Amino acid sequence: MTDQNKSFIYSISILTGTMVGVGIFGIPYVLAKAGALAGILYFIILGAIVLLVNLFYGEIILRTKEEHRLVGYAEIYLGKWGKRLTTFSNIAGFYGAILAYTLIGGQFLFLLLGPIFGGTSVVYSLIFFGAIALAIFVGLALIKEAELIMNIFLVLTFIIICIASILKLNLASYTAFNWSDVFLPYGVILFALGSLSAVPEVREVLRNNPQKFKQAIKWGTIIPIIITIIFSFLIVGAVGGNITPDAIASLKSILGLKLYALGIFFGLLAVITSFLVIGLNLKRLYVFDYRLKNYQAWILSMLVPLIIYIFGTKDFIKVIGITGGILGGLDGLLVSLIYLRAKKLGQRQPEYNLRLSRFWPGLVIAIFGLGIIYEIYFSILK
Repeated sequence: MTDQNKSFIYSISILTGTMVGVGIFGIPYVLAKAGALAGILYFIILGAIVLLVNLFYGEIILRTKEEHRLVGYAEIYLGKWGKRLTTFSNIAGFYGAILAYTLIGGQFLFLLLGPIFGGTSVVYSLIFFGAIALAIFVGLALIKEAELIMNIFLVLTFIIICIASILKLNLASYTAFNWSDVFLPYGVILFALGSLSAVPEVREVLRNNPQKFKQAIKWGTIIPIIITIIFSFLIVGAVGGNITPDAIASLKSILGLKLYALGIFFGLLAVITSFLVIGLNLKRLYVFDYRLKNYQAWILSMLVPLIIYIFGTKDFIKVIGITGGILGGLDGLLVSLIYLRAKKLGQRQPEYNLRLSRFWPGLVIAIFGLGIIYEIYFSILK
């Protein structure tokens, strides 16, 4: 295999590893609540929007000479107000994701080790958070080869869980719509499919092969969406209405003890992969865009979500719903605005150019705007 082909596969692996993360475990729960047909519609609409936004971001990167993260691109193309708003959205979204990783990672550790050592999920969450935070402090990023191997293992484990779920599948578990919870999946699915933070990393891997950037974004977005759809609907069909918010805890009765433990391990690997990518990106944002020292960036990155965890909500579904619906939606809205400006003010000729009318980024902006209003009203104010 040539180096260019390797880099292309690695780049897809980065996006896949980011998307197949903590959010996937909340989707079966909200699909069971809202109904299967509602879930299909959400995946079609939000999947297409996420793919568009990732491609928008990729073109923004290619149209800009210097390397930045989203905050830096917002300052170049939207000015100071764009930088401030993107800073809030980006950093708050990272914090929300880290809080979700802490909640679900601790729950998986508790399910795996609690029967042996005792303790509570809170204790295991703090242990999990501390271990990953230490890895981020020393800069322990997953090397490309290791992440690829982990993603292959994740997919194999995912296949095993899906096969076991097929054997227990009950079509009566599916309902078309449950109107009282029909809007519940929006923020959770958007959180699960969110992968903007990995797009600059994909560009870095393909620095010597930029012509593959567009294809890497496409496949790196579509593959995990398909994985998420299959995983979510099979678990709903196998477990029915008794799904727990983290999904894996519901599988003991249909997997058996060994496969159940494997499923928990799969969950831990997925969470660790995403936590490392998001945590390192947040620390680098403080270092690159705000010129903070490494230890200062690490303290800011890790202390805030730890305080929120200790004193705030421990409702996993609510955390990822708010993070995805409000902050993920705001990121997508801002990327669309930056994309429109970069089309006019770009600093270089990009390796790919989306030949879309202004209608499409305008539609994305409208959908995200309505979603933000919904999440603020129903998840926070109501």
